[in-house]
Amino acid sequence: MSGTIYIKSDVREIPVVIELPAGEGGQRPGVVMLHGTASHKDEVGGSYRRLARLMAAEGIASVRLDFLGHGESGGFDGDFDFAAARSDLLAATAYLRSLKEVDPNRVGVMGWSQGGVHACLAAAEEPGFCGVVTWASGLWSTESIAPPKIRQEAETKGFGTVGLEWGPPFHVGRQWIEDADRLNDPVKIAGQISCPVLAIIGTEDFMTVAGVESIIAGCRNKSSRMYVIPGGNHTMNSLTLDTRVFYEAAAATILWWKEFL
Repeated sequence: MSGTIYIKSDVREIPVVIELPAGEGGQRPGVVMLHGTASHKDEVGGSYRRLARLMAAEGIASVRLDFLGHGESGGFDGDFDFAAARSDLLAATAYLRSLKEVDPNRVGVMGWSQGGVHACLAAAEEPGFCGVVTWASGLWSTESIAPPKIRQEAETKGFGTVGLEWGPPFHVGRQWIEDADRLNDPVKIAGQISCPVLAIIGTEDFMTVAGVESIIAGCRNKSSRMYVIPGGNHTMNSLTLDTRVFYEAAAATILWWKEFL
């Protein structure tokens, strides 16, 4: 199964892509893949598309989705908030678990950047996830996306307009800012996750290795680990010709899933 299909949540239809391992092999483990800020289900440079296919070749199924207002999703990105992310990822998880090819008791969740926050929140709050992987997701503040000028704009208009180096300008809503202020505490969240967490970070990422190290140190599950990639930046160098970083992150991710799913 490949190509976009639409699944239903309680509030909307969500565009997703399912990647399944080829051949007969009984029920396989599955992974829910969450994209980052102002991105989409295939991620920068098609990185999630490539990762999903690499995982399928190793017997791991996956679902990747477009959050509200992103990619092929309808709606306005300024309406995206933490509740919308939770609703979308839970619907995608339920759909993945419903597939006859997938073992519903062997499902993990991963996220890139902000997607890592939503992955960790889901694993902390929802039973049944067997593991978490984050890419380029560390300590960050609301101000890194919504500095005072953007916050004031959101208070006045309901949303602010933000520019990023890896994509076109996007909109951040007042509710998202309130959610981030209230819920974005990666160390505290890590202490509430019962399953193991793998945090992959590059040495050139603005999130910083030290920040990720503090999150892993706070993990409730002591099998949790950090994997550092020399020279890797926030996009895993996906906007350059350096494919080494992506493939190293992909290999570490697949080994992790094989160990814990």
